[in-house]
Amino acid sequence: MKKRNGFTLIELLVVIAIIAILAGMLLPSLGSAKEAAKKISCAAKMRSLGTFWQFYTDNSDGYLLPRFANPLPGTTTADRKGYFAELMILCPEAQMPCHMPYSEMYDKIRTQGDQESMYAASQVLFSPYFQCPSQPDRKPDGGWWSAPWFNMPIGYGYNYDIAKADGTGGITKLSQVRNCSVSGVPMLADWWKMAINDASQNEVGNKCMPTDSRAETIQPWYTTNRAHGKSSNMLWMDGHVESLNACPGGYKTAPWKN
Repeated sequence: MKKRNGFTLIELLVVIAIIAILAGMLLPSLGSAKEAAKKISCAAKMRSLGTFWQFYTDNSDGYLLPRFANPLPGTTTADRKGYFAELMILCPEAQMPCHMPYSEMYDKIRTQGDQESMYAASQVLFSPYFQCPSQPDRKPDGGWWSAPWFNMPIGYGYNYDIAKADGTGGITKLSQVRNCSVSGVPMLADWWKMAINDASQNEVGNKCMPTDSRAETIQPWYTTNRAHGKSSNMLWMDGHVESLNACPGGYKTAPWKN
């Protein structure tokens, strides 16, 4: 009988089919594990931002970081405005590792020349702190994650019911949080998916999470707005982070009003 030295074509096809089946079974699990790791990393980023936010409050006699300033600290030029991320960077009270005065931020970003170079410089400097790990570097249409004065990869939205820098539009001091626990006051939420779906909505367009009176369909936990597949992360004022796929019981963005 002649000795066979290899596999037959049928045997090879069977082996390939088995490998394909196993790959089909394993790849979704690997994808889920990768997204779970990104969600955990996102929660860690949020907690870090909550710590720096608390530093700002402690070093500002109890005043809360504003949700908006025009002009930004360090400049008197009109329309050089900014939101949560820019203010966290520019305000020394927050003690962020990426802190720099306005003049330095301007030199490092705005002097790069073209928009592409400015965005790349901003991403290197600030994405480790403000970009959600699940957030792509560019929008689906290829555009940048823009801010009013510096294009920045911002992934998180601030509580809209916290006042502007001029003291209007919301609460200004931590001492005003009465009749409620800080554990029930939302501070940050995954924002970038909402920005893709409806950036024209007022609070979302202002780099903030929607107020509780807004429709369910534009909230961060709504199906199409979930930043991590099945849920979105939310940081509360006491520093804890929740993964949400539904509206929390008794949810209010300004519970001190009750």
